[in-house]
Amino acid sequence: MGYSKWIYGPAIRCSLPSTIWLTYHNLSLRWNLKNMTDTDGLEGVRAWINGVKPEHRGIVERVDALIEEIIPNVQRGIKWRKASQPLGIPFYGTKEQGWVVAMWSFKDKVGIGFIAGTELSPEPPVTKMAGPWNRGATKGRRIDIQNESELDESLIKSWLKQAQALPGWSKVD
Repeated sequence: MGYSKWIYGPAIRCSLPSTIWLTYHNLSLRWNLKNMTDTDGLEGVRAWINGVKPEHRGIVERVDALIEEIIPNVQRGIKWRKASQPLGIPFYGTKEQGWVVAMWSFKDKVGIGFIAGTELSPEPPVTKMAGPWNRGATKGRRIDIQNESELDESLIKSWLKQAQALPGWSKVD
């Protein structure tokens, strides 16, 4: 059976709406997409982390651990699942502030987005961060990391500490 759509580059290919095939070094793993997309919270984010490209996994695991370390009582959620992105986007926040941080695994980089990015000092460098949180004076900002050597943990920690005190987007259920 042929593959109908590429998602997340050559490491993951989707052959049927209900199945994802992971192919890496001649190893194929079949995941039931329904089980993965029905999960939310910690389980959903863990499924997302396990589904990113292998070269991004160390970065997203470390950022996830930093978020857990810095933001007390952090809640996790998955937003915007679609056929081209069946695992969705992981969001992090608190019941008091709403969603404050999100992560993306792009073709050649990992994006860490801060919902109130224009309120952070220094501002994260990437201004292109579309989303419903960009409707007021405060705009989202993102940093893109291409490999683990670019991960500046002290800067990420500083932004996380600031972000947890700023208003986020929407409500965390």
